[in-house]
Amino acid sequence: MKVRRPKALLLDIEGTITAIDFVRKTLFEFVKHNLESYLKFEANADELKADIALLRQDSLALRSLKPEYADIPLIEDQEFANDEEIRAAVVANVLWQMSKDLKTRGLKQFQGHMWRVGYANGVLKAHIFEDVPLMLSKWKDIYDIDYYIYSSGSVEAQKLLLANTINGDLLHLFSGFFDTAVGAKVESESYFNILKALNLNGDQVLFLTDVAKEAEAASNAGMNCLIVIREGNSPLDEEILTRYKTIHSFEELEFV
Repeated sequence: MKVRRPKALLLDIEGTITAIDFVRKTLFEFVKHNLESYLKFEANADELKADIALLRQDSLALRSLKPEYADIPLIEDQEFANDEEIRAAVVANVLWQMSKDLKTRGLKQFQGHMWRVGYANGVLKAHIFEDVPLMLSKWKDIYDIDYYIYSSGSVEAQKLLLANTINGDLLHLFSGFFDTAVGAKVESESYFNILKALNLNGDQVLFLTDVAKEAEAASNAGMNCLIVIREGNSPLDEEILTRYKTIHSFEELEFV
């Protein structure tokens, strides 16, 4: 597929450069299975205390935001609960948020810090589709294109994933990273914020994602978009397939 060569290539992670199953069955399961031991081992760490404070803050905000979030487990302040009670509340809170597939900053930051331990111990190794490092390296040599990531995972988690892949360290390929600090991925304003940060016009950026609502939001900000179809991704309905061009591999792209 011939596509106008962009100044910047903006990439989603889950379902675009890595398999959804890796995120859901490896990264998420790592958090679930190691949650209690992590909380005990890192109990006195200032970083964990800050993470818990953000989880607490986000939970209060969520509860007041929507009726369906009314049953989110809250985390008491240390003034009103002992360490064991706080740990139990954090476990309940994190598992509840994950069961709802929420993407709060507190949850994503907490998960990222847990994954850092897994990567450092060699327990985690990130899956990357083979065509991704192949074509990114090739395009880097041929074209003057900068690569950026935009994911709901924290910037730290993004960097950890790309630094610890089955294909080696891919961090050097990327010029920058964006998370939900710029806004939700389904909101057009988020993509305007990215364009402002990059000092580029929308038509100078190509966004690759597997999620139609993200493509729509980016398109409304003026970005060019392609939807990536990978094994394990949610099926797209016919209306989406008629509105957006799709690829199954980065190898299908030819910049002109």
